[in-house]
Amino acid sequence: MSWGKLSGFISGDRGIQVLHQITFSNLDKDRPRLPRSDLKRDAATYDRVVEMRRALQRLGPTLVELKMLNP
Repeated sequence: MSWGKLSGFISGDRGIQVLHQITFSNLDKDRPRLPRSDLKRDAATYDRVVEMRRALQRLGPTLVELKMLNP
């Protein structure tokens, strides 16, 4: 997935839910998985997804420069 597409998905109002769906999907075998859970009831997973979102928003452009993500 490109940085442009990913940043569009995670920046909206439902960004945390979308990122969580991406992280528990079995379509991508290369990345670590988070548990499929109700984020309203699972505070630990919710906090991890929020932290991942912040990191991606902060580091996304750098990952593109390093050619670890497509633009």
